[in-house]
Amino acid sequence: MSGQAINNRAMRTKAQGAAVVPSLPWKLRTIISFGMGGWKMRMTVIASLLVFTGAILHHQNVRINAMEISRGEDKAEARVTRFKVLCWNVHDLLLVSGPRKTRMASIAEAIKRRDPDVVVLQEAFVRSDRKAIQSGLKGTRLAHSIYFRSGLVGSGLFVLSAYPIEKAEFHRFTRNGKWYKPWHGDWWAGKGGSHTRLAIGTNGAGIDVYNCHMHAQYSRPLEYRADRTKQLEEFRKFIDRTRKPREGAIIAGDFNCRISDPEFGALKGLVNVEETLTETNGIDHIFFVSGKMGRYSAGGREIMKITTKHKGNEIEVSDHFGYLAEIGWE
Repeated sequence: MSGQAINNRAMRTKAQGAAVVPSLPWKLRTIISFGMGGWKMRMTVIASLLVFTGAILHHQNVRINAMEISRGEDKAEARVTRFKVLCWNVHDLLLVSGPRKTRMASIAEAIKRRDPDVVVLQEAFVRSDRKAIQSGLKGTRLAHSIYFRSGLVGSGLFVLSAYPIEKAEFHRFTRNGKWYKPWHGDWWAGKGGSHTRLAIGTNGAGIDVYNCHMHAQYSRPLEYRADRTKQLEEFRKFIDRTRKPREGAIIAGDFNCRISDPEFGALKGLVNVEETLTETNGIDHIFFVSGKMGRYSAGGREIMKITTKHKGNEIEVSDHFGYLAEIGWE
């Protein structure tokens, strides 16, 4: 096209009130046109891209080779009769959480002092912080770990174990909040429930450990009650499908609802949870299903209200307390 033709075309376009974009590579033209468009156009394009990305991620099936797994030296015991469980939402969100480095170091130290058999964490979204926790636990029995990837930023579910991981599986909830409310990040996080089977004895004995994080309540507890109810129903079916009935199971996590809340019945009434091992009025819970393991007892428990120093100020290491429970069986 001649220079005169370009000028004539530009004049006609200008007369019609449109932005003038002479012949440029198509990628650059797209960027310039996008920048010159109105805010509605920009929001429409952004929303479309987010929906497209989310649709792909929503149907993503997490397989064992899509998980972050660390395996330590196998030190199986002949017979395990006591089992200590620690559950903690560590509030580890990139760009949102407070002094993460300081808090993660304190969380690792708190875990180390209590010497649990298994740790189930929620909101452990940042990989470098998961590595920091593992580094702080170096030399402890917690040599095995697994992180379950999901959604755009990961499920946040992180399990550390003193016993070898025999099997692992993740179920992403089909109902997970509202994609168009990114400030309510549940949909984008790809929340779900995880199953980790641990080999706890040389005789082939094992225990099933379940970790979960249900939809948050935010400032309107009723807004997502239906989502939590559906999630708990799916989690119940997931547990029924994956656990070995003859052996015990630990069910723990941030349920974002109290035992007295209506949605909680979807889990407790149908999974036959036999004992609650945490405070009644909390939203973080640890349960034990004895299966056919014989008589069992709930031992000591602790609500971990941990603080640390940061720049001379006393701060809480998370916006949730940690929960520790010990279970024994004959």
